[in-house]
Amino acid sequence: MLSGEPHHEPIAHYGPFVMNEQHELEQALQDYRNGSFGAFL
Repeated sequence: MLSGEPHHEPIAHYGPFVMNEQHELEQALQDYRNGSFGAFL
């Protein structure tokens, strides 16, 4: 996000992934690596 109102919540980010908590980020990365997000053709 480039602009907007502050939301005063925690942010955890890595590459294109942005979550509120570190454990959510780790789960998203694991899901991505396991193919749970689908495949790009």
